[in-house]
Amino acid sequence: MSLRDRLGVTISSSFIAGAITNVSTAAAQIWATSVPLVIGVEIKALNANTGNVFLGDVNVTATGSTRGMELLGGQSFLMPVDQITRVYVVANVTSQGIAFFGV
Repeated sequence: MSLRDRLGVTISSSFIAGAITNVSTAAAQIWATSVPLVIGVEIKALNANTGNVFLGDVNVTATGSTRGMELLGGQSFLMPVDQITRVYVVANVTSQGIAFFGV
């Protein structure tokens, strides 16, 4: 019996990794092509960022009631989503960066 079967866990057969170095003040998907995920996507705000990035759905903003999960430079967050196309990012100033890894 495999370790996966003994633990009763689902192991992803695919993953996605990448970076965006031009996150702007308009919300955008982090990846536009469908990639199914089992665990979710880990997103890290790049250390060199001078502003903050905000994570959320298609309605995410950097302010107000639709303000997303805020990340300062160097911080990361695991979003438990089943599809990478559901994740959007926006920044409070232009030219911010993120790196991501989805499983």
